[in-house]
Amino acid sequence: MPRIFTFLCLLVSLVSIKAQSDQFRGSNREGIGDGYVSPSINNRGIYIAGMIDSSGYIFHFDHEYQLLWKIQYGKEYTYKYTGARGTPTIEENRLYYSGSYGDAFCLNNETGEFIWRKNIFDIYNSKTSKWGYTESPLIYKSLVILTPGGPGQNVVALYKMTGEQSWSVNLDSAVNAYNSPFLINHEGEDFILLNTTEDLLMIQPESGTIAYRHPIEQSSNNHAISALYSNGRIFFSSGYGQGSALLNPNETTGGMDTIYANPDLDCKLSGLIPFQGPVYGTSDKKKQWLGVDLESGRTLFTTRELKTVTSPWPDQAKKVFQC
Repeated sequence: MPRIFTFLCLLVSLVSIKAQSDQFRGSNREGIGDGYVSPSINNRGIYIAGMIDSSGYIFHFDHEYQLLWKIQYGKEYTYKYTGARGTPTIEENRLYYSGSYGDAFCLNNETGEFIWRKNIFDIYNSKTSKWGYTESPLIYKSLVILTPGGPGQNVVALYKMTGEQSWSVNLDSAVNAYNSPFLINHEGEDFILLNTTEDLLMIQPESGTIAYRHPIEQSSNNHAISALYSNGRIFFSSGYGQGSALLNPNETTGGMDTIYANPDLDCKLSGLIPFQGPVYGTSDKKKQWLGVDLESGRTLFTTRELKTVTSPWPDQAKKVFQC
């Protein structure tokens, strides 16, 4: 299993190759365990989660790579692809996180002391997903948004300072789809955009009202890729052959009308990259790198050349990005 300390963005930005002692976390390179977590970085340093001996920890390093504190928050995922999942969310002197078994909390990111903590699986009668509940908390004004997936309370908003509930959304059987909510502004109004196992949702963050809803159900219950929002429309993609679609929120029906569908780009895990018109990504079913024209939905190219790339930006990769 990969270790978090090999995470490329940290290696590129923080590791010096001039001397053995001048490197990320110093010459001893203290381990932070297993996981699939991105770091959060602010002026105080680096915050990241990891799993050691089945327990989840938050680690805080300063910008000189020295460990300032670590706290244990609960058990972590040990079945397959083991380790921590979500990325910590930082706001001012507070850190928010939710572990794979529902241990949600807010702590003081200077001292590591808990401000509040609760298990959202116990409270909302939920459980971890097949590959481990995965979420990075979303902060909106006075609220923190989470998707525990419990019966009748699938998406919840908690007051960020106390952890008390503000609202919840009833979505029948929909649960966490390894996707984190994020904020968009559509027609001058804020919405939470979120994939669940059943639907792509646009939720009004103040009230929890579902404004727009589009079915995305498939047998794997995996919709990990966050949709793209562009010019009032939503580009959605999911793996296992489901493919991509450009959707238009319909104010009259509360649904989303399909402008086009593209079966080639069924992106499962690696994310979508919009760049100067096309959307780039990987296909799950055919194992290809490809580009799709956002306006028309036409597949511009497919390639497997990136599998053999060994040096930074060789001619093959340059050609792909020029397609």
